[in-house]
Amino acid sequence: MKLNLITVSLATLVAAGAFPAHAGPQAHVVCGYHHTLGDDAIMMFGKANQAMWHDFFGNTHTDAVSTYQTLRAEPDTTCDNKADSSAYWAPSMKLPDGEIVNPAYQKAYYQSTNIAQDPLHPCP
Repeated sequence: MKLNLITVSLATLVAAGAFPAHAGPQAHVVCGYHHTLGDDAIMMFGKANQAMWHDFFGNTHTDAVSTYQTLRAEPDTTCDNKADSSAYWAPSMKLPDGEIVNPAYQKAYYQSTNIAQDPLHPCP
């Protein structure tokens, strides 16, 4: 049985120019699900299939050896904003019988309640 899951995650990478200047102190992006791997390019860089299972969204080339440079070199994305070639991932959801539930999409967001203290700037 396939269930849809909405995964909300905060992203560590945001493509420069992905959000319009008039957005104010907030940013969000919706990206479709692409693949599931036992990889984590931050916590277990270079160790394919040695991390817990993650669902990947956004950049379609994300794996255990993804870097800023590799993501920029292959910018294919599932995000609604095609300028966003960032990689997003979240732990996979498993049912009691061990079946992994593939999500439909995820929405990453940032919102500042104090723009003077926490201004929003795109990454270089």
